[in-house]
Amino acid sequence: MQNFNKGLSAKSITDTEWQEIIKLNIKLPNNYKSIPMDLPDNYPEKVLHKKGKSFNYQLSYDFKKLTDRHLDNIKRYRQDKHNKSIRKADLSVYRLTLNTILTNIFYLKDNWLRCSLHAGDFTDKPFGYKTFKNCIDYLTANKYIDIVLGEECRQTRLKPEPKLIDELKPYKYRPLKPSRESLIILKDKQKKRRDISPADKKKLKPLYDSLEFINECTLKYTYDLPDIDYIPKLTYYRVFNNDSFNQGGRFYGHTFQSLTEDERKTVKIDNKPVVELDFKNYHMNLLRLGENLQIDPTIDSYKLHTFSRDIGKSAFNIALNSQKKKSAVMALRDVQGMSYKDAQKALNELENSNPELKQYFYTLRGLKLQYMDSLICEEIMLNLLKKDIPIISIHDSFISPAENESILRDAMNEAIYNRYNKTIPIERK
Repeated sequence: MQNFNKGLSAKSITDTEWQEIIKLNIKLPNNYKSIPMDLPDNYPEKVLHKKGKSFNYQLSYDFKKLTDRHLDNIKRYRQDKHNKSIRKADLSVYRLTLNTILTNIFYLKDNWLRCSLHAGDFTDKPFGYKTFKNCIDYLTANKYIDIVLGEECRQTRLKPEPKLIDELKPYKYRPLKPSRESLIILKDKQKKRRDISPADKKKLKPLYDSLEFINECTLKYTYDLPDIDYIPKLTYYRVFNNDSFNQGGRFYGHTFQSLTEDERKTVKIDNKPVVELDFKNYHMNLLRLGENLQIDPTIDSYKLHTFSRDIGKSAFNIALNSQKKKSAVMALRDVQGMSYKDAQKALNELENSNPELKQYFYTLRGLKLQYMDSLICEEIMLNLLKKDIPIISIHDSFISPAENESILRDAMNEAIYNRYNKTIPIERK
């Protein structure tokens, strides 16, 4: 199974720590850029802390009295230490932030946790940078956690002190359920998260209720996963874009979505092997259906004359989500690591091989297609879950126990047909 740790920056290891590494006879290649993560148990603690487990910002176990007590302490700490009070309107965010920190510590026990203390990393988080930083400062100052600040591009590490571990001992393990507030995220045109108004929350109640039902059903089943270095997340949240609840809306967050295609084939749900069914050329075919254009199942529209299918698919998605061709060329260049000239050539080939779709490129059409595929995704998941059949969404493909393949295929066909009176080819991954 793949280890998800990416390695340690050689620059972040001190001279003293290097001496410890030399003593342990760990051989590194001459051109190394990082230290391998399969380290022995007797590796120095000061180096081990740089390994760590990934902090999950979307999880929140309700610790109730414990959270309220620490919230009262934070208010006093902020007043005494900084002569600043916490606004009443911010208390719920502080409570959520504390719950998330305590949840990660509770589920990962005494492991070091990797987290960010960079303000720019909090644009898509359920709480802001300042709130998170204030909670971390309070917990560190009162010796509830030990912390090692990140160096250069490295993340900060934190670990619970014994007195916090003791406070968490009375709580029993249970499947993690996200808070209702974190289920739906709205981003503005600058891709920054913004607050959802009470009026909008009221209008979105059916979406919140549907997503809570999907998450509760998903948590009922058991999952055999590859070895990973973070808390598996078995629930979803939805992200809407451009200040609109009619753009984006895709389901994110489930651990299966971060696994490779090969890794997904090895997982089991309720101890049963799985099957993954995929809508072929999904967004391209959704666009064709929406514009009453013909779908030829024998043609792979992502295939380009000169470049690989992977580059063709990337070029199509970038073209649909860009406003100008020049920005699409630069985005494709960066994503695929190719020259500007080759990226431009790939987009030209895409236009020439799909002339009937050319008018929709560079029009930001992609987010509207994402909204449509999110509605289709919701219908497919609800269809199976209401029959007590496990299902996992990977956006344009779905995973379920292999014994339910025909039921899953029928649900996927039905969801498309209900909207377009036609279907999209489905293939088994």
